[in-house]
Amino acid sequence: MKREIEYMLESNSRQYWLWVTRPEYYDSVGSYGGWSCHGDTKKGDLIFLWRAKGKSDIGFLLQAESDAVPDKEWGHSCDYKTLYVFKNPVSIKDLRADSYFNDWSPLKRNLQGKAFEIQENYWIRLNQIAVRKDSDYEKIISPRSSIPTSTTMNFTAKEYASAFYNLQLGPHHMQMLLANYHAPNRTLTATMMANAMGYANYNAANLHYGALGGLIGEELGWNPLPEYKVNVLVDFRKENMEWLWTMKPVVAEAIEALGWNADISAIPEEVEARENEPIYEGAVKKILVNAHERSTMAREKCLLHYGCKCAVCDTKLSDFYGEIAHGRIHFHHIKPLYEIDSEYKIDPIADLRPVCPNCHYIIHLKMPPYSIEEVKEFIKAQRGI
Repeated sequence: MKREIEYMLESNSRQYWLWVTRPEYYDSVGSYGGWSCHGDTKKGDLIFLWRAKGKSDIGFLLQAESDAVPDKEWGHSCDYKTLYVFKNPVSIKDLRADSYFNDWSPLKRNLQGKAFEIQENYWIRLNQIAVRKDSDYEKIISPRSSIPTSTTMNFTAKEYASAFYNLQLGPHHMQMLLANYHAPNRTLTATMMANAMGYANYNAANLHYGALGGLIGEELGWNPLPEYKVNVLVDFRKENMEWLWTMKPVVAEAIEALGWNADISAIPEEVEARENEPIYEGAVKKILVNAHERSTMAREKCLLHYGCKCAVCDTKLSDFYGEIAHGRIHFHHIKPLYEIDSEYKIDPIADLRPVCPNCHYIIHLKMPPYSIEEVKEFIKAQRGI
């Protein structure tokens, strides 16, 4: 039975569903049977059965045993098989307490409906919560499945925050955590981490992030440490031949508690005074930098897209200064800051470019600034290219 479930969890072609049912029906769930479903349901799909009214929780994990067929009474129906009955189910209180589900359509609709498709990222998060609440459920999850590998250690966000604080993490370690925190769905690969940090390859990212996980685990008193020390910080799964790291919710909460997600350590853009307009450096820079430059989220998204190397000369600061400079670089606004009004919303990919301090200085030698392409031509001309 376990191998059968592992096989079902391994498939990448299936869809995931949430079926909603009332007490008169969920009390009669058997090992096998027929159920109303969405018309797109296919054999092999996995389903969480949501028990509405009186329970408001996920009571069962089911598998569709047939494709959906038209049903005069219910619209569509299919055969099902029960894979697991939860002893300590995920409740609506659990979902509302997790900010990850703030924009989840079924929850926004108060789970009013018969069937909802569950996108894979939400399916993964639901399973993570399910494992934490019902440890026996973890026994059916294969390390090769689409559900991330997790651990059974249950440290709190407060404990993680204390560990971060006590270790006095340096800029390099904080940059790794923030790159993971600001990645889409707080999920990235070792290759993406290497790109954001300016490492030579994904092996370096594995080494550095794993080392950080080991430091945090030891400070927490995690004994023994997991086989893969990065698991102290993330849950992971394999997809398309590459491992995905999803930051543990408690780690994200610790980062937020420490205020690192609102970090204002980014190096500011040059601010030019308009002609005949007085400029008070501290006041003007504080207003413009706080509003437009010191967005950690924009910074990390720019790095994840372009990598931590200069968009002009292709250099990495870490090539000159070593580990202290990993993940560090200036950011240039394609649209000058003095043209930006208070309503402007930065697009990290369209509006920002990572540039080294030297190139950034040259860009701002005139007003309006030189373009990145113009400064590249200066370099080519100097090199006789």
